[in-house]
Amino acid sequence: MVEEELLDRVGAWFDRGLPRGWEWRLSQAGPPQGRSRFDAVLTLISPGGRKSSLPVELKGRALPAEIARELAVPSERPLLLAAPRISERTRRLLQEVGVSWLELESGDCRIGADDLFIERLVGTASGRWRPEEARQRYVADLFSGSALRIVRRLLIEPERSWKLVDMAGLADVTPAFVSRVFATLERDAYLSKERGATRLKDREALLDAWTAAPAPRERRFERVFVQPGILSLLPVRPSGPVTDPDYALTAEAAAEQIAPFASWRTIEMYVRDVKTWDDRLRLQSVPRGGNLVLIVSFDPGIFDGAFSQGLVLASRPQVYVDLKRRGGAAGEAADSLRERGELWPT
Repeated sequence: MVEEELLDRVGAWFDRGLPRGWEWRLSQAGPPQGRSRFDAVLTLISPGGRKSSLPVELKGRALPAEIARELAVPSERPLLLAAPRISERTRRLLQEVGVSWLELESGDCRIGADDLFIERLVGTASGRWRPEEARQRYVADLFSGSALRIVRRLLIEPERSWKLVDMAGLADVTPAFVSRVFATLERDAYLSKERGATRLKDREALLDAWTAAPAPRERRFERVFVQPGILSLLPVRPSGPVTDPDYALTAEAAAEQIAPFASWRTIEMYVRDVKTWDDRLRLQSVPRGGNLVLIVSFDPGIFDGAFSQGLVLASRPQVYVDLKRRGGAAGEAADSLRERGELWPT
């Protein structure tokens, strides 16, 4: 898409998008000075006559990895970025450094300049890349199925340098699929490749993105137990990683094992087979209000990274995500784990 066409679309948006009484002028930038790459200058004039000038950058594609590199140089940041589509990840990157943005296809925006602030978030869901953009190189959804297994593994070992074959073996996928997931993560500025090493670049942002994504499908079975000390009846394993576990505690019950923080009344645990646990623990089925919830997840990697502290727990990132998604006191417990450095202990 040529620069002139993008400028016309920016102008058309400001024709209809500014509050009553505001005026605007848009002019192409003059000859480049130094390494400046701004394409235009937007002048906003308030009803009282105050002027604000915003250097504008126009992009046909606003890829997060490219944007992250450019934003790392403060002197080259525009004050307004305009592109046909701006993903949720790119929006967050821009917002973190105070750069306004305008998505031309949907009309969504977040624009701030002196006395003016406009935020419009009612257009298309730009956070998902379209099939024609994905083609064969990217995956459509990082947070489901086999792609999530790779994301989870990265967050379990965030300091590790990865080879395709190593990740493929752990996630039970092909190296070609790992390559596509890695390319998607690199595109979205979560992953970096330097001198042949692939490493997680922004574990905090990736964890937040996973938390915000829809949860994989699961079946939850409410149960009641009457005997005291139910946790003492669960199989105990030696401390350390656990391969092929048949259960894994999550949510508050798991957080309590990692770093005690508060009282809780419901035990939640992932299991492979419900009947086995009904028989073993003599559980009673109830429609709701149980004090034990057996969860059968359709996430193929739900037990990846399970470890033992006597009892078997789901991976630390999984426990965090489960707590945050439950909200309330559980969300506070998740925040506590994160603040205390329990997600990635050294």
